[in-house]
Amino acid sequence: MQHFSGFRVFVLAFCDNLCTLSVQATGGVITVAGDTMAQLVAQKNDGASKSKVPAKSLGKDGGMSVQSLVEGMGLDFQRSVSMLGWGTLVSGVGLFYWFRFLDRLFPPDRNTVMRVLAKVGVNQLGLAFPMNGCFFGVSTARNHDLGVATARAEWLKDWERKVRQDLPITVLCPHLHISKFQGISISTSI
Repeated sequence: MQHFSGFRVFVLAFCDNLCTLSVQATGGVITVAGDTMAQLVAQKNDGASKSKVPAKSLGKDGGMSVQSLVEGMGLDFQRSVSMLGWGTLVSGVGLFYWFRFLDRLFPPDRNTVMRVLAKVGVNQLGLAFPMNGCFFGVSTARNHDLGVATARAEWLKDWERKVRQDLPITVLCPHLHISKFQGISISTSI
């Protein structure tokens, strides 16, 4: 029986690691897909749509790199890569473990209206404000040279403006979170 106990521990650890890798990949892909759509919509709204790949982006052998293809579509490659990093690390792994923590704190099998409201409150106060604030900081930092003091000051002003403008909207959507936390375990739904 000792052998089966060790094997069971191995299988459970393997499944947990596989689940984490799956969540990482899914978070990265969804974030890049969403950012790509946002860039394309912004282009269309600006009227600056570029759909042709410029000839200079083709290599000597006639092939093209991913970066030249993305830039040929008018997309910001650096922004897409930073969104991939954010989606993989924060939206993937970070949220996976956060929702696992919330499921332990408020087990879904004992949901009542008050417990769901408490879960939404803990989620909004403990995660939404800091995570969205950090995201706005990362997204606005891309436009500044943070090695220069004046650029850092400009970045902080941009960050503050972005937080004041968009943070209340992103955080104050509890009706979406109530429906999300109502009946299913978040860690099992991910």
